[in-house]
Amino acid sequence: MPRESGFTLLEVLITVAVLAVLTALAIPSFTNLIERNRARSAANDLLASILMARSEAIKRERSTALTPNGSDWQHWQAFVDNDNSKTFNSGDERLLDHQVASNLSIAATGAPIANATAGLFFDSRGLPSDPVDTPAYFTITAGNTTYYICLSPTGRPRFSKETCQ
Repeated sequence: MPRESGFTLLEVLITVAVLAVLTALAIPSFTNLIERNRARSAANDLLASILMARSEAIKRERSTALTPNGSDWQHWQAFVDNDNSKTFNSGDERLLDHQVASNLSIAATGAPIANATAGLFFDSRGLPSDPVDTPAYFTITAGNTTYYICLSPTGRPRFSKETCQ
């Protein structure tokens, strides 16, 4: 009688059970990886936006602004502030309009980014037109992951994994 080749039902069930256990162990760490990547990506986007607004002020020799587009920093815009009004209006040129995922939180601490006229306003030399408090920073949070964008008194941003000093 010829011998049949292949797997028995018991071998297949054991293999599937082992794969299910390994997958269940891997999913939580994969979720943390996704949260870290989302937070890091949003922090890098905000850092790049600040640097772009600052460099455009120098390049164009005009005032630029980076402001929240709405009530919080989940959605921000950068623009050339042609009339120095510190608000975007028809005479201004929009440079950037960016929105992050809704499951991220971006909070601003310190002037000028957390006051009533929130925003970073750069003069034609790339320096803040309003004084920057020390510390002034953005906190970007996704799940258990938090990153910071710290601002120097000269308006230069830097990325940090720890609270800004």
